[in-house]
Amino acid sequence: MGIFPRLFIRVLFLGICLLKSFDTSGKAGGYPSQPKKILITGANGWIGYNAYLALKNYHLVLVDNKVGKDSRNRFGLEETDQENVTGLQDKIIKIDFAGPLARLKFERLLEQEKPDCVLHLAGILENQPVKEIKKNYTITNTVLESCVQKHVKMIVASSIMIMYGAALKDKSIKPILFGNQETKPDQTLTVDTPLENSAETILSIAKEHYKQCLSYIRTKEYLEEYAKKLISKHLNQTIVIVRFGWTGIKNPYEMERNTQIKENTVYLAPEDLQDFLIKVVEAVVKGHIAGYKKYIAVSEHPQRWVDIKNAKEDLKWEPKINIKKRYNP
Repeated sequence: MGIFPRLFIRVLFLGICLLKSFDTSGKAGGYPSQPKKILITGANGWIGYNAYLALKNYHLVLVDNKVGKDSRNRFGLEETDQENVTGLQDKIIKIDFAGPLARLKFERLLEQEKPDCVLHLAGILENQPVKEIKKNYTITNTVLESCVQKHVKMIVASSIMIMYGAALKDKSIKPILFGNQETKPDQTLTVDTPLENSAETILSIAKEHYKQCLSYIRTKEYLEEYAKKLISKHLNQTIVIVRFGWTGIKNPYEMERNTQIKENTVYLAPEDLQDFLIKVVEAVVKGHIAGYKKYIAVSEHPQRWVDIKNAKEDLKWEPKINIKKRYNP
């Protein structure tokens, strides 16, 4: 064998060894792979803030309609278009999803960032005027249709409020909402329980602001149904709906709301919220779940009237905080 064939074999051997040494699987001995990219809409809200804390192992793209001096800054998230703020590694990009050119801006952002998943938390809350709440329809259309168009997986925030109508219609659950009766195993509603929301049911729990609450619930019903419709037309798409329980910075037993029911029964503690976000994002990014899925995320409570079995089975998520023991021992 001549010198050139032998040299070629040696170079080939060295090349194979080098490829093995540059293993990108993230295991010891090789270089770690690039972190997956998660785009979060509504990043300046409470769930968005907890997502930022929970998903630090990902590359985060943060989006909100309020930034800098215009930001609510309720939870320490503060950002401007041009300056970095201590403690926040990623800039918040300003997009008003109910505003003009929102779809164009968002689709350009998706093309630029190429996220592995969009965590969609943006929306108008139930404590706003009805005219503002109805903007949620536009927000839903813009985000969901853009993600489907760009083939981006989605995790989308719905609300536990969507289940109140069914709970109030259920004779075994209604006493739990208004009293101290603990829940029995057969007294829980699931993500597949038919919704029973009406002006009558919502009026019974939110007398002064029932119009806002009902309008908000209708936008969430629309969100879930429209996501399901999109999946039926785009079978390779993934849209995960999460009905988040009540969550915030206040003691749930002391929250001042214009309702007559015990909202602490379906409250979601920050630690459980963050753990859920870790589990659901991982499952979506790795392809462990796909298609159209619905989950409920609430903490433990002896009066909890919703079933979280599918979250336990699919996501291996188990809430660790007992709301009654922590906040009202």
